[in-house]
Amino acid sequence: MSQMVLAYTDEPDALMEAIRNKMPALKTWVLDDSGDLIHATAQYEEVGYFTVDTEEDHVVFSHAFFSDAGVARHEKPAKSAQMQGHLVSMLLTHFYDLISSVEATR
Repeated sequence: MSQMVLAYTDEPDALMEAIRNKMPALKTWVLDDSGDLIHATAQYEEVGYFTVDTEEDHVVFSHAFFSDAGVARHEKPAKSAQMQGHLVSMLLTHFYDLISSVEATR
């Protein structure tokens, strides 16, 4: 199972729409054509991404590594946790009013 960030909200679709609308201003995050969220910094853009799924009361951001990321198996939990932290920070900084809570899983 991948590490995830769960953003709880009364309106998951509205949260995702707000994220899409704010994308140009979020210089360190990109939504690609398939809807995956990529941390577009030199340190992380080649490492992995988050797939995005909306549920009834939350949005699920599941972390995945690019197949050619070159991250050793023993380094993956730490890299994933770092990326989760950046995602949580972005969500709470820019979408605080749309989120009731955020949870990071291992």
